[in-house]
Amino acid sequence: MGILSEYEEASGQRINRDKCSVSFDKCTREDRRRELLSILGMSEVADQGKYLGLPSQIGRTKREVFKFLVEKVDARIRGWKGKLLSQAGKEVMIKSVTSAIPIFVMNCLKLPVGTFETLNNFMAKFFWGKAEGDKGIHWKSWNKLCNEKFDGGLGFKDLECMNLALLAKQRWRIVTRQASLLFKLLKSRYFRQPWVPRSSDFFVRGERRERVRWVSQLMTNGQWIKEEVESCLQGDDIQRVLAIPLSRRGIRDKLIWSHTRCGKYCTCSGYKCARNMKKRGELPGKEMGESSSREEQNEAHTTGAEVENWTRVLQDYGMGSKVELEADLQSLISMLKGEKRIPIEVEVILEDIIDLTKYMEVKFQYVKRSINNAVHPVAHWNHRGVK
Repeated sequence: MGILSEYEEASGQRINRDKCSVSFDKCTREDRRRELLSILGMSEVADQGKYLGLPSQIGRTKREVFKFLVEKVDARIRGWKGKLLSQAGKEVMIKSVTSAIPIFVMNCLKLPVGTFETLNNFMAKFFWGKAEGDKGIHWKSWNKLCNEKFDGGLGFKDLECMNLALLAKQRWRIVTRQASLLFKLLKSRYFRQPWVPRSSDFFVRGERRERVRWVSQLMTNGQWIKEEVESCLQGDDIQRVLAIPLSRRGIRDKLIWSHTRCGKYCTCSGYKCARNMKKRGELPGKEMGESSSREEQNEAHTTGAEVENWTRVLQDYGMGSKVELEADLQSLISMLKGEKRIPIEVEVILEDIIDLTKYMEVKFQYVKRSINNAVHPVAHWNHRGVK
């Protein structure tokens, strides 16, 4: 009651208890319910209904909670007589009307897979059927119709992938606006110190030494201290941490979405990324950075310490004072020479390469791909982990 009184004083609004209601968990005892209701002076309801179009309570039976979306789409489809619309007309209606109905809910909540399957079933029957109640012959699966037109589909929205893309947009806003109250609340509650690249929780698992308090104690001169990392961490966390690239210039980390030119997340790019992952079977429960390709799994990670050690060896033998780097990519050479702006997604890598040129005489040279044929097999062997 004290909290409600403080709210009334702060907002200048008096709470009408006749219009307020309380919901209890099933495990709450009956005597406890009556006691709380008498103190609050409110009535009890089993379900609070919807608020701003969203269900206020979500239990275990999520399909029942989101049944109103299925009914709304079904009612909209039944309102149109399919036999009066051509195939092109049905396509326009599905894209502009039917697929747009659940967008607001998908912006805020993760819908169950069963709800998506029901919605897709309704839209597929409407598209292929010739009359109301006629499901017609489905000449192509709905999943293939969700492909782009240049890929043999019709460009229908995959609602499951769109749901993930919209939720990712909300997460991007939270993590990029760190001064907001919501970010501070979620960070203190769910991810206080996440920094290890892992898709599940990002937390360090099984620290051995308590004297290392900050991550910066594991670094020196823009490189990881391998001995310190191995003594503090356990298991695969060691390799995951050593594989994190560090800037030699000591600049702050920047969150970048690599699927856009500007480095900022957008729903369109997130949807395309989710669709590609779904085609490869990587959408559910895949570790961050892992790939289904055997070549990519065997890719060797070279740490900054290894690069520096080999650079010193070359200089000791007089082989590193003058270096000529050739590449068959004109845009890359232009970026390294400073003739072209460096895209944000590769800025850290190329800036570190340019920074290394201060210690030796380096010449960047463009060569035609036909002249550089001898290098490609070597790079291919290294990519596959061949020794």
